[in-house]
Amino acid sequence: MKKLILIAALILLLGGCSSAEEELYLKAPPEKTETKAESNEAIQRKRLHGDGSITLSMRRPKTLNPLINSDHTVDNILKLVFEPLFTLDETQRPVPDLAESYSLSSDGMTLEVRLKDGLKWHDGTDLTADDVIFSLDTIKSSPSEIYKSSLGNVESYASSGKKTVIINYSAPYGACLYNLCFPIIPEHYYKDALDEDSPQNLKPVGSGAYEFKSYRTVREVELESYPDYFKGEAGIKYIKVIITSDKDTDLYAFEQNITDAITIGVAEWGKFSTTNNIQATAFNSNNFEFLGFNHHNEVLDNINIRHAIAHAIPRDEIIENIYVGNARSSIAPINPNSWLSAEDETQQYEYSLEKASEYVRESGISEDRLKLTLLVNSENKERVEAAKLIIKSLNQTGFEITLLEKSYADYIQLLKDDNFELFMGGAVLSKTPDLRSLLLSSGQGDGGLNYFNFSEAQMDTLLNNAVNARSEGEFLAAETEIQKYCSTQLPCIGIAFKDSILLTDTKIGGTITPTLNNSFDNIEKWYLYEDDKETTEEVQGE
Repeated sequence: MKKLILIAALILLLGGCSSAEEELYLKAPPEKTETKAESNEAIQRKRLHGDGSITLSMRRPKTLNPLINSDHTVDNILKLVFEPLFTLDETQRPVPDLAESYSLSSDGMTLEVRLKDGLKWHDGTDLTADDVIFSLDTIKSSPSEIYKSSLGNVESYASSGKKTVIINYSAPYGACLYNLCFPIIPEHYYKDALDEDSPQNLKPVGSGAYEFKSYRTVREVELESYPDYFKGEAGIKYIKVIITSDKDTDLYAFEQNITDAITIGVAEWGKFSTTNNIQATAFNSNNFEFLGFNHHNEVLDNINIRHAIAHAIPRDEIIENIYVGNARSSIAPINPNSWLSAEDETQQYEYSLEKASEYVRESGISEDRLKLTLLVNSENKERVEAAKLIIKSLNQTGFEITLLEKSYADYIQLLKDDNFELFMGGAVLSKTPDLRSLLLSSGQGDGGLNYFNFSEAQMDTLLNNAVNARSEGEFLAAETEIQKYCSTQLPCIGIAFKDSILLTDTKIGGTITPTLNNSFDNIEKWYLYEDDKETTEEVQGE
């Protein structure tokens, strides 16, 4: 009831809006409101069994068909309704979901996937291989921004009986399972109904932990646990999803106890880190922070200078004081918690100003040539502070580094114009570990992020070996070689992978294991505690 009153109050604040739709749209207030958190008492609480409700948020959907939708907040909610063939586990490794098993041919060009037995759509219809084919056809004919890359290297596909799908690739593709993490939709329901105006696109039928119940335009979506979910019926019966206008509104709604869960980054964590009535679960992200070089600069192209800088980066201090401990130190652009990490086989650079000074001397570069600038975009306060710590260290080892703060637009333009020396950068790497966009000499690939002007034939060969791997084993070996090369040649110097953080109300219990692919992963294992502060009964077995 408290939440309903708060939402109603927010709606009344918008009484001057020009249309009924705008009037009902949840917006953040113009001023920050402090959280009124109750103390988190150490009490034993009674679990609610298969009952209760939680509230989440997303943007206003144009469609609730996950393969046409292009909004990431809507996609996150639709993962409660729809299931993929494969998903990423806590180590970012693809593992079967709807799939029971798979096999990749010895040449790495044909993948056979077998579905689990007994899979059902929420309307009781059997989920079959034909639904997978229909989903692939849908991505091919009307690709959304989110899943458009799922057909990479796919030459053809076909079903073989009701349970088997065969996908043929135009080239060996050992990392193909990463591209099969898209939601599967039912052919019988969506056939001839894929345009946004069709009724089906706002009344989804899926196979996930929750089934669709209703959508009140611009207000909320209501979901209910699906009793025949193949992983077991969810412990929380109802989910209400309110419509919000932006990220600030999401933060405000969670802060005011209107919503019960939200995924945030390290930058937002400080706002909640001292709040008592929440629990935080950090999980692996693909947000890579690094120090970049301009390899056209003769000083920075000297490997000893790069080694010196690597030893002078106070990673532990940056992670502890700037990222509040929610980051993982990494030289190479592979998360150290990933199944692909080769941290034990790569060269590491402990913080040592003595070693940094030794490498400066070995470089043969005179101190008068060590006057450099470090470019950073001024809007990113974390990077600015990290840059200051790095400069402080480098200036004790023979360098004279000046901080150059620019607006993001000017920062990017300087990078594009090759008008920089050192720079602080960050990249949201692809869920598929294809590092060509970051490291390939030509700078080509998704995003084209190689501003370093690093050009090495060996690096290019290693990157292409990973893309053209014929098996998972070959792919792992190729990614290991890339990390070893990055750690010795330092095309850039990795600082850390920042964590993502799932915040949940303390009334939620159970197995909370968010992943890169799905922040609500294992939501069927969540449950609620009774909202009774005087309860002292402990449920047997908890």
